[in-house]
Amino acid sequence: MAYHLDIADPVISSESPWEDDTTAVPQAHEAEWAKLSSDFTNSGYREGITAGKEDALQEGFDAGFAEVGVPLGQELGLLRGLASALQSFLAPMPPTSVVASSRAEGEGIGSFV
Repeated sequence: MAYHLDIADPVISSESPWEDDTTAVPQAHEAEWAKLSSDFTNSGYREGITAGKEDALQEGFDAGFAEVGVPLGQELGLLRGLASALQSFLAPMPPTSVVASSRAEGEGIGSFV
């Protein structure tokens, strides 16, 4: 029995394992590239939004602290210092009616501050 191999036979040539399907590979790479590009774009957008929110929040905090927090803190510190100084000044003195009333007034101021 003799076998005849026809090289020009289209069935044999189309089933060759060495031939690459060049049309499927570029589409897969393009799809992968599009997905990666989309993922990085979305990630960058989210990071930009987060950074913008943090910057705006920090600016608002700085402005509020400078306009309200610092002056209020300075006044409060001054009042507490005055109350403490008055209390320590009046403490060693002998109790008299004027000194006792001043001392009570100084302690009252210290409790509010």
